[in-house]
Amino acid sequence: METIDINQAVLQINQLLEMAAEGKEIIITKNHQPMVKLISAKFQTKKPPLFGSDRDRISISDDFDEEDFDQPNTSIDEWENQLLKFINSPLNSNLRPLSDEAISRENIYTREDEML
Repeated sequence: METIDINQAVLQINQLLEMAAEGKEIIITKNHQPMVKLISAKFQTKKPPLFGSDRDRISISDDFDEEDFDQPNTSIDEWENQLLKFINSPLNSNLRPLSDEAISRENIYTREDEML
């Protein structure tokens, strides 16, 4: 990698472009600070394709979409009943119970009966 001051680069621009076309990297500086990097468009490394880039890093088992027999198949109604039991349990004595209307699927309210 070559470094050259901008004042010299202006005088040698044709030579610098030829050098970059051959694969050399050239840094043009101004007041000793990097300003521009000349590189060849031919020799740029291509980015790997996004699709398939994680091949062999991630695996999905053949049965990923089968039912999990360790977990009971709970309906929404059963889940709501379990939620009500939890809310009304002694562990949550500082919470006031919500009415059935407030917990219904059609009307979901906060504890202050404000619509979400």
